[in-house]
Formats: sequence, C-alpha cells, structure tokens
Amino acid sequence: MNSSYSQCCQDLAAQSIFKNPSSYLDVGSGDPIDCSNTFALDNLGWDGICIDKGKHDYSIRKCQFINEDAMIALKGLTGTKVDYLSLDIDDATNDALKIILESDIKFKFATVEHDLYRLGEDYQSQQRKMLQSYGYNMIFGNLFPSWCVDAIYEDWWTHPDFFPKTLGINIDGDSALKLIKDTFT
Repeated sequence: MNSSYSQCCQDLAAQSIFKNPSSYLDVGSGDPIDCSNTFALDNLGWDGICIDKGKHDYSIRKCQFINEDAMIALKGLTGTKVDYLSLDIDDATNDALKIILESDIKFKFATVEHDLYRLGEDYQSQQRKMLQSYGYNMIFGNLFPSWCVDAIYEDWWTHPDFFPKTLGINIDGDSALKLIKDTFT
C-alpha cells in the first residue's frame, strides 16, 4: 500500500476495501494532488471523475476532470454507479448530497464531510438523515485528523448490500484505517 495523500487516510481506506482497481467520483476534488482523496487511486489504475469549480490543472491526473459547479455537473451524472464517493464542497456538501441521492448516483463506500467543528450539529444531523433515508450505513462517524482532534469533520458510509455494520464513532483517520484493514483483509 502506498502513502496517503488524503487528510484522514481516505485513499488508503478505499484501497483496503477494494482490492482491485475500481471506480470513484470525487466531488469538490480541489488540488489535483495535495490533500487529494483520489490521486493515489489514479496511480493504481482506478477510473474516476473529479469535479471542482476551481482553476486547477488536472493534466497530471488520469481521471476525467469536470471543471464546473458541482450542482450543475452532478445533474449530468444521473444513474452513475461508483465504488467510492468522496464528497467535500464545504457549506454546499448537503445540497450536493441531495442531488446525488435524488439522481440515483449509487456508491458502495463514501467519505462525506460535514465539518461539525465549524457548521455544527444541525448540518451534520441533516446529512446523516439523508444518507440513512436512502439505506446507507455509517461505518465511521466523527472522523478527525490525528494531528487535530478538535477538527471533527467527516463520516464514512457504506451501502448495506456491500457492508452493513458500524465500526467506530469519534475516531481519528489512522485508527479508522487500521480497523478497515483488519475488517477487509
């Protein structure tokens, strides 16, 4: 397994869950390399779509890069099925999540930011209710980087047909990765 480019080992978690190259959708992908949840996956042969409205040069990446607002881009992906979803567009994450769910964009594993540390419990609660209403299960809740325990910012989800159990709450990314490796090996 390679080193992580992600803030909380999201890329390593996806690699551990899906042994063979798979597919991903990275919404709010940001910089093509720095803090990327999917750059390492490209290098392992995954097929992916990155969406970001920022002015980034994705020529180094193998993914399809859609350089527009996620709310517009997602509507063009109705019915898409991916193994891994990375969702992080700050204050608009819940709006994008609603479009994803209503547009029948399916995923087996997702890392979804709620930024509890700055947006509060109501935002997080709305997000969790949306995902649960579509049958998704939270396998890790309230993740934070090991270097900043006050920055609780993300939950990890799976589709119940793929993996139906919760593994941990209030956990740092390194510990979550260890549990995923133990569970999926």
